[in-house]
Amino acid sequence: MRLVALAALALLCASCAGGGGGGTTAPAVAADDRYVVGVSSTRLGDAWHEQLICSVKAEALASGKVAEVLVDDVVAGPERQAAGIRNLVTSGADAIVLVASDPTALDAAIAEATGAGAVVVAVDRPVTSEDAYVVMTDQIAYGRLGMEWLSHSLGGAGQVLVLREEGDDARRQGIALGLASLTVVEQQAAGMERLAELDVAFDAVWAPGPDYAIVDALAELGRSEVPVVGTDNNEFLRQLRDGAEGAAVTDPAAVGGVGTAIALDVLEGLDPPRQTLLTPEVWTWPEDREAIERYYDPSAPPAFSALATVEPFTHYTPDQVRACQAP
Repeated sequence: MRLVALAALALLCASCAGGGGGGTTAPAVAADDRYVVGVSSTRLGDAWHEQLICSVKAEALASGKVAEVLVDDVVAGPERQAAGIRNLVTSGADAIVLVASDPTALDAAIAEATGAGAVVVAVDRPVTSEDAYVVMTDQIAYGRLGMEWLSHSLGGAGQVLVLREEGDDARRQGIALGLASLTVVEQQAAGMERLAELDVAFDAVWAPGPDYAIVDALAELGRSEVPVVGTDNNEFLRQLRDGAEGAAVTDPAAVGGVGTAIALDVLEGLDPPRQTLLTPEVWTWPEDREAIERYYDPSAPPAFSALATVEPFTHYTPDQVRACQAP
């Protein structure tokens, strides 16, 4: 393993909300045999993404195999991110968990990293590089399952307001597969909690990002009967439990922890698949009461990705994710 050169790279992780909490006991590993894990991303400040980084830290700590986690997370494009990947390698990273700003523009930097002996695992977003492992939620299934639920909820007819996010092309493919006889009107997700300002008719909302804000906005408009498809945000689960019309389709921030576990497996000489797709689950109330009651945490922040662990990959607890402590 490479030695850690912390002085060469001053990297700081964005803090996660929430308290600490015990959990697993890591196996004892001699300090000289532990690895350095790097994180490269360009989505600084996004709550879901901060939890992703915290899941990397939690898995690294729980494994007992990691000496240090180095985080390069800045708001920038592929050129700056490629430089960050090279800096992580120079600073001793044995593995890099990568949230790619572009699917193709980082191929050269990934090739340099793997050529230097580092394992690269792209999480949440795919990359075209054959040198990298990829871990993400099956986004086509995510879009299809949510739209199929809406189609059933609306009796197969109606207009759906689809709130788009950056890089959601795979989800749109899934939406098209699940549309049936529904029609779609698209808007950018940013700021769409101001539904009163929209001059469009809709019978349902597909809102994977601002789901709980959309539910609140619909209530203010007196349209609480409008079904909403969202994700496993903690507050959205509470709203479903309390009677909101909708369905949560899981897209766990724990992909970071899964990617870390896979990177460690490769470093330990195992041969995991090059691509790992997490299958989304659809949770509705009261049909999926057990899952919602299990994962909703009244002490967690609203935007906390409630499916905080993913079996059999991760080895930490939700409290360890919220503590956001690295080795």
